[in-house]
Amino acid sequence: MKKTIALKDNYSVEIISDLFEKNISVQLIDEVNNINTILATWFKGRWNYDSYVGISKFFEITKKYPKVKRAVKTSFISLKDSNTDPTRTVSKTWNCFCRRVNVKIHNIIK
Repeated sequence: MKKTIALKDNYSVEIISDLFEKNISVQLIDEVNNINTILATWFKGRWNYDSYVGISKFFEITKKYPKVKRAVKTSFISLKDSNTDPTRTVSKTWNCFCRRVNVKIHNIIK
């Protein structure tokens, strides 16, 4: 899955989630100079990065632009959904929460 989000000043962020490799790559694209910079890569449960500048820029962009944050979350959801085996039968169990009620009856004798 590939998602591109436009930012200010002719920049864009491209989020690529690979369902086969189970990783997410986040790239910053300078559209004027045609320069792609890999900011961070999610692999085996942690963010991997080449430099501290890239990871700090990634977190700065996610704080500033909520669209990028939502796109990263949807890519995580797509990775999570791809973990399920489609040949396995799916069964849903419902747990009912019963409330406990104590009833006290007082006999009034005259």
